[in-house]
Amino acid sequence: MSSKLSYVTIKDKVKEDLKRDGRSFQQIENHIAAFNSFAKVLNLNISDEPLVFKDFEITLTKYFERAGLGIKTIPGRKSQLKKFHRAYLILSLNESMPPNFTERLNYLIERDGRYSHLLARLSDINANTLRGWKIGKCLPSPYSIDKVKRLEQILGVQDGTLYRTVKHASGNNLKILSNAPKTEYMLRLKQNQNEQYFFKLKDWPEELQAQWRIIEEHFTDDMSPELPRHKDSHWGSETAGMRLAKLESFFGFLLLDANCSNPCLRGLGFNVSDLHVTLAADKKLVKRYINFKKERNKLVPGCTDKTNKGFNSHGIKDVLTSFNAYIHPAHGIFRYSDELKGKIDTDEKSWDDYCDDTHKRYVHLLCETEWVKTRDPMDRISYYLESPSPKKYLKRLVTLMKQDNLVMPQTTKINTQALIHFSRYFLCAFLFANPLRIKMFTIMKREENLYFRKSPDGKSKYHAEAGDWYLRFRSMDFKNSKHTAKNAYHVRCASWLSPIIEEYLDVYRPLTIGADDCDYIFRPCSHVPRGYKKTLSIKTYTLSRWVDFATKKYLKGFGFRPQAFRHIIAHDYIKNHPHGFQIVASILHDTLQTVLDNYGHLSQHDWFENYNTYTEKLMEDFNDE
Repeated sequence: MSSKLSYVTIKDKVKEDLKRDGRSFQQIENHIAAFNSFAKVLNLNISDEPLVFKDFEITLTKYFERAGLGIKTIPGRKSQLKKFHRAYLILSLNESMPPNFTERLNYLIERDGRYSHLLARLSDINANTLRGWKIGKCLPSPYSIDKVKRLEQILGVQDGTLYRTVKHASGNNLKILSNAPKTEYMLRLKQNQNEQYFFKLKDWPEELQAQWRIIEEHFTDDMSPELPRHKDSHWGSETAGMRLAKLESFFGFLLLDANCSNPCLRGLGFNVSDLHVTLAADKKLVKRYINFKKERNKLVPGCTDKTNKGFNSHGIKDVLTSFNAYIHPAHGIFRYSDELKGKIDTDEKSWDDYCDDTHKRYVHLLCETEWVKTRDPMDRISYYLESPSPKKYLKRLVTLMKQDNLVMPQTTKINTQALIHFSRYFLCAFLFANPLRIKMFTIMKREENLYFRKSPDGKSKYHAEAGDWYLRFRSMDFKNSKHTAKNAYHVRCASWLSPIIEEYLDVYRPLTIGADDCDYIFRPCSHVPRGYKKTLSIKTYTLSRWVDFATKKYLKGFGFRPQAFRHIIAHDYIKNHPHGFQIVASILHDTLQTVLDNYGHLSQHDWFENYNTYTEKLMEDFNDE
């Protein structure tokens, strides 16, 4: 940094910038008054090198603690002082900038302080294009150089700072850099995602949708339905969505072209008019569907013989279980619903006999098949689990999200992008502190589930000690309430989470959709369907996508979803506390056996390291004797 840079230099630059932006005389004077107050309270010599801007957040906190400003004055003062901080960052740019275009762009945007969509609009760049440049998905094409130059002007850097780092080789698309290994499953999944075939409910004809509604209402009815139903087969909304997905996949396969050269997209060539939900009772069609699913699981060469011969337990076993429930002799809805009978050819058998044959076939497959996993559920997070302290990556995630400033310095107005970002940050931080299943965050409500307990002296939440927020759920709120989650959940929130809760509830949540119409904590931020009921809870899929996006962006890997938080936290604690299984069970609100079966992902090496630590401590004086 040049020795000529001082507080005076920064002050002059801000004045010039404000004049260039057409700010009024009074606005400029307000900024200067804010700076003068900042320098006076912190006892700064304005001719000195501006060192306080290096740790600006800490300095800003000290200033507000000493200044004694009113609560309504603080937001405006904060945005004014951030203007001076951004000027310092721009003036202090030097040769230490990263050489890579993507890294340099992120470096400059972070220092600028404004969010990307605003910079995109000012530079006449499509917001999605700039986002692609930021995450390294693509580079500017030769035809975009003029826009890159405009972006340089907006960022206040010299001509060529960005565009000279763009290397236009044959094809300029880049893959997102990742530290995680590209496993066979990840490669296979990527190809499968490019070859989608599901026939979604929204595209079904009305008659087919009506048939699904009969099934859905039968299994989701809280009262005892008219038709027989197994006592443990009540569906929640999440289960209903999973069961629907099985039919969407099955129907999608039936509709695929029977002559397609790609076996992963080769179906039976049905017409939409041929579809009926009771096709799930046709064992021949289901067998061909299973073979189709097995073929899609062999996209990557090198799979073991055992894997190729066995069924894929991810999906196929669930399909058989789901379809078998519809034709069960005692309580199968296909047998007892008049609207669902007689729709398919039964080869002159009675409908009950036909369902009996199919039921026996499905039971045989479920019981006699050696189910083989063609993927490891931990593939996405295997890189993190191999670390001595996997939880440090979750800390890095929430730390980077906290540092990512998306609020414009020159205004206190929060736009959609800033709202979405803070909502994602709040969710990831909450998952880190309380790694519950994502469903619990969709049903979480103010006061009922998340409430503030006042301190003994009656202070309000704005002045009470940190850590006064509590989270509680009834046992019946959990999906496994009849099995592993028999007890209620009532815990104090971590003290580091309390300020984030308050900021979200006081500043961001009021701006979400339906905030005034319901008490749900998490709400949609934008892009809801027409006719959306504002009293509905947010979908689990939406929250899962928030986490997936955040982990991809900030951890630079494949990304993972909320369930991975439970595995990472459990793995970290057990790896570092070998006797901590019961504690992990309490953290996850599960039983000890469930944790032993599903969350103890430690290798022999991990376990033996604990023994090595024990023996090394015991033998410390061995070589001295």
